[in-house]
Amino acid sequence: MLVQLRNHYLRETVTTASPAKLVTMLYDRLLVGINRVQAVLAPAGAGNDTIDLDRAAGSSATTPLDCESLDLVNGELLRCQRIVEELRGRLDHEVGGEIAANLANLYTFCLEKLIEANVTKSATPLHPVHSVVTELRDAWVQAVEQGQVGVTP
Repeated sequence: MLVQLRNHYLRETVTTASPAKLVTMLYDRLLVGINRVQAVLAPAGAGNDTIDLDRAAGSSATTPLDCESLDLVNGELLRCQRIVEELRGRLDHEVGGEIAANLANLYTFCLEKLIEANVTKSATPLHPVHSVVTELRDAWVQAVEQGQVGVTP
C-alpha cells in the first residue's frame, strides 16, 4: 500500500510539474544516482575505487561488493545514462544555438564517463560528472528563479 501511494505521488508530481521543474527533477535524480553509485564503489578498496570483479562475484566471505551491489551500480548508471539522454534530447539547437551545442557536448562527455564507470565499476569517472551536473543544476535553478529560461535546459 505504501509503495502504491509513493508511486501515485511521484506520478502526480511529474504529471503536474512545469517543464522547467521537470528539468530540475532530472538533474536531481541524476545526482541521486551518481551519489548512490559512489557510495557503493567508494568503500571497495580504501583508496582504490575500482572493485575486484572476482571478489564481487562472491569468491570471498569478506567481499565488499556482492552481486546485489553490482546490480544496483549497473541499474543506477543505466538510469543516469537515460536521464542524460533525455536532457540532451530536450535541447533545442535552433533556439539555443551555441549554448545548446555546448550543453550537448557536456552531456556527451557525461554519457561517456557514465559508461566508463559502468564498464570499469570505478567511481573515478563519476567525479567530473558530479561536478558538471551540480553546476548545470545550480545554474538552471538560478535561471528559472530569475525567469530567464524557457523550456529547454
